[in-house]
Formats: sequence, C-alpha cells, structure tokens
Amino acid sequence: MSKKFFAIFLLMVVGISIIARLLPHPPNFAPIAALALFCGVYASRVSKWYLLTPIAAMFVSDLFVGFYEWKTMAVVYGSFFAIGLIGLLVRMFEAKLQTVALGTLAGSSLFYLTTNFAVWAFSGMYDPTLDGLLLSYTMALPFLKFTLLGDLFYTGLFFGVYAFVQSPALRSVYKGVGIFFVALLVLPELLHHEPVNQEEVKQVPHILDPVRPQIDRNLPEISDSGTSSTVSFWDEQGRLRVGIHS
Repeated sequence: MSKKFFAIFLLMVVGISIIARLLPHPPNFAPIAALALFCGVYASRVSKWYLLTPIAAMFVSDLFVGFYEWKTMAVVYGSFFAIGLIGLLVRMFEAKLQTVALGTLAGSSLFYLTTNFAVWAFSGMYDPTLDGLLLSYTMALPFLKFTLLGDLFYTGLFFGVYAFVQSPALRSVYKGVGIFFVALLVLPELLHHEPVNQEEVKQVPHILDPVRPQIDRNLPEISDSGTSSTVSFWDEQGRLRVGIHS
C-alpha cells in the first residue's frame, strides 16, 4: 500500500473515530483505543508522530463532547498514547489475529486501571485509602464490559478492513474477513443494550471516558445530551456520587 493511499485510509479511520464518539452509543463503546492500537502497529511504520493521532482525535471530539478535570483528562489521553506503544509491541511480534487480540485486551485493561486510579486520586469521590481505591475499581466494573466490546469491535473493523484492502493476495483476504467476522460477534450485545433506568441508580459506576459532569442535588437526576448522559446523586453520608456515560 502506497503512503498516499495509507494516509487516506488513516484519515478515514480518524474520521470514523471522531464521528463515533459524537453519535449516541453505549457507555464506553468507543473507537479511540482501537485507533491507538492501529497507529502503533501500522501508522508508526511511516512515522512515530502518528502515535499522537488518537490524542488529536480525542481532543477534536472533546471540543464537542466537553472537557473535564485536567488531571483526569491527562491520564485518559496518556492511556491512549500508551495503547499506541502496545501497538508497537504487537508489530514486533507480527500483527496476526492472536497478537492483535492480546494487544486489544491489554489496552482495555490498561485504560481501566489507569483512568479509574485517576478518578480515585483526583476526583475526591472516594476516600484516599486502599478501600477507596478498590471501591473505585469495583464501581467501574459494569462499564468495563462495554470498553472491551468496543475495543474488540473497532479493532476488528479497522484491522480487518486494512488487511482486506492492502493486498489482493488470498491470504490477506481470508485474514481480513476473519478478523472482521470476529468483530461482528459483539453486535448482539449492542442490540440488547438498554438505557439507564432512573429507578436503578442507587449505585452508579463512574467515568471511563468522561465528560463534564452536571451536578444537581435532586435525588437522582439523569441528563442526556445525545452524546453522553450524567447521573448525579448524594449518598447517605452526604457525599456526591456522579456516574458519567460516554
């Protein structure tokens, strides 16, 4: 694949990533981690500067979605850069179905661990103790499912289509179709996704892909902007609890 054709393909992937974040979607079912992994595996061969592509895509979409507390935002952006470095490791061991899948799972795990650590450290929502940290991770577990599904789907989509178009060889066609088919397996999960019920927000997980929270002392209240929804309520100890769905 020529550099010009690759640049066009990467631009299309970036455009899909930005638009997908702006459209309504299940919480944390987003393509930025898959874009980061793709840039680490393939785009970095052209230039290491392409590792900054997911950060640029995140920034552009955040212009519309909204910014938030800068320390947590820095950790979120940094986690995507780290996933790009995971892509470099995948490239070292050859980009095939097994290594790409492992890289995807590693990226999802890294994002979950780093961003929720940042929430515990900087948001003030949890006690600055080990129990508070464990509670932060526990409260975010329901969103981890959609993080994994989103990363697997978009990674399969980007890598599968790229493998399909980069070579007319039959081996590449089978490889592309195979990875793309694996990505489609997560679609039934999306079809069964149900919106948040206001009667079931006693314990609300917090952010993985956050936007600016809208806080109200009404118990509880859900606001929906079309691209994200925010749930805020005060617990029995008088502490604010905020759940944010991207």
